[in-house]
Amino acid sequence: MRTFTDDFLKECGRITSALSVPAIECLADTLAAIRNGVPPGRLFVLGNGGGLGTASHAAADFRCLTGIQALAPESPAELTALANDYGFDETFAIWLARHHPGSQDGLMVLSVGGGHRDGPSANIVRAAEYAVQIGMPVFSIVGRTDGFAFQCSTPGLALPDFVAQDWITPHAEWVQSMVLHLLVSHPRLKIQNPVWEQRHANPT
Repeated sequence: MRTFTDDFLKECGRITSALSVPAIECLADTLAAIRNGVPPGRLFVLGNGGGLGTASHAAADFRCLTGIQALAPESPAELTALANDYGFDETFAIWLARHHPGSQDGLMVLSVGGGHRDGPSANIVRAAEYAVQIGMPVFSIVGRTDGFAFQCSTPGLALPDFVAQDWITPHAEWVQSMVLHLLVSHPRLKIQNPVWEQRHANPT
């Protein structure tokens, strides 16, 4: 008897096969260029909810495994202070501006919808608008192509159109994690193995 698990895992396979390989390869090249710039650029990673958790994880992995100076908002005190003082929609843009980014840096957005003005994830829209204004490239891994983050991304990666509406969130979030782990493992980016692999490759 076919189960929900069968259907979900089959959909995972279809999604993986349909993801844009050129977009992922372009993202790897662009991140390598940011790291290798003179001076080296930084990568700012943003997301809401589960996306913020993934952003924090990604920033740590990029720092440790690729040598990219990556940052994500990690202080609840800072974020809630910004929301209280300026409104939730402005939190990410102000956080980003306080790091004095420039065109040598990059902004990566992890979002299901990608943000809409005066709608869901408006804080992501404001941050992406700020990045565009200062000439900082925007990248995104999102669920749909109609959000602001994807539309201003070079490159952007979105789920294929066949994903059902009620499955977009879970699929977008595992795809984000998978692609980010692909990137930190990519030979054009990775400069060292995680500690676990190092220990097992060189047992003592």
